Amino acid sequence: MERARECESGGVRIKGRANGRSQSGGGPPHSKTLARWPRIPAGAKRLGVRQSSGAWGRAENKIGIDRDRKSENIKLKAKMKTMKLLLGLGIFILLALRAGGTTYYVNTANPTPTAPFTNWPTAATNIQDAIDASTNGDLVLVTNGVYQFGGTVMAGDLTNRVALNKPVMVQSVNGPWVTIIQGLGVPNGSSAVRCAWLTNGASLIGFTLTGGATRSSGDTFSLESGGGVWCSTTNAFVQNCLIVTNSAYYYGGGVYQGTLNNSLISSNVVRTGLGGATYQSVLINCTIVSNGTYGAASPFAMTNCIIYYNFGGNYSVSGKAVSPAILLQTKSPALCPIVSSPITARFTVAVLPGGI
Repeated sequence: MERARECESGGVRIKGRANGRSQSGGGPPHSKTLARWPRIPAGAKRLGVRQSSGAWGRAENKIGIDRDRKSENIKLKAKMKTMKLLLGLGIFILLALRAGGTTYYVNTANPTPTAPFTNWPTAATNIQDAIDASTNGDLVLVTNGVYQFGGTVMAGDLTNRVALNKPVMVQSVNGPWVTIIQGLGVPNGSSAVRCAWLTNGASLIGFTLTGGATRSSGDTFSLESGGGVWCSTTNAFVQNCLIVTNSAYYYGGGVYQGTLNNSLISSNVVRTGLGGATYQSVLINCTIVSNGTYGAASPFAMTNCIIYYNFGGNYSVSGKAVSPAILLQTKSPALCPIVSSPITARFTVAVLPGGI
């Protein structure tokens, strides 16, 4: 007598004869006795698993997929571990470098300034003294006050109220509204004083820079440009600053070159050249308003900036900045949505009345 029997083997239900021979092990079961086998996942081929036909082939594929997935998980965990180690190493190096640096202090109202100005009771009364005492990688902290004394000459005979002539960070304690670097507030000429001069790798954070100006003769780039801030390249950084009411004879009434982040540039002018606000700068999250003779001239890049009501035009694009074919929204009667250049993603700006 034949009787039916069901057995479970690896998730497969098989019907067979009760003849004393088990069909749940050994070789593959007869195709007619197959009730159900696992289906091959759709990603089997993508994972590089060899696909075989038949019931045993499908089971073999499943095993191969599981093995590949396990291997991928191991590789992923190894990569994540490596990334964590690298991140930890980077943080350790940064902390080690910062731990090796010195912090200098500046307080214009301090009655007892004493070199080397490494604490508040002995803080310098002008920023340049603290910078001169520092070395590469140091931090200069500046508390509230109007800093209108001191300075140094970096080219010709033009004094810079603050000259970051080494890669240091000069940062205010309480921000630009209460920490002011001030030139003489005179027109361009022999009596003018520029607010700030920055070398490669230097950072100026959290100041108002006002009343700066340049010479009206001499070298166009080093003496007649950058009334508020002069930067040697775009690898000098100005952040969280208010740059207002400065003047240059030729380029960059507010700023010449440099990378500006989260700053307001307003009411700056040039007398004969271009870039009332900035010239050949990188601008990130900046507002440029009410400057003279183009707000931003030949910017290397502008990202998420608002530029409006600048005399003669909001910005001009030429030279190295981008292709001359790039033109953004012009003479908008009202606030425009953020627009992207059709040619390069480096430019994302909102343009308000004033045109280009």
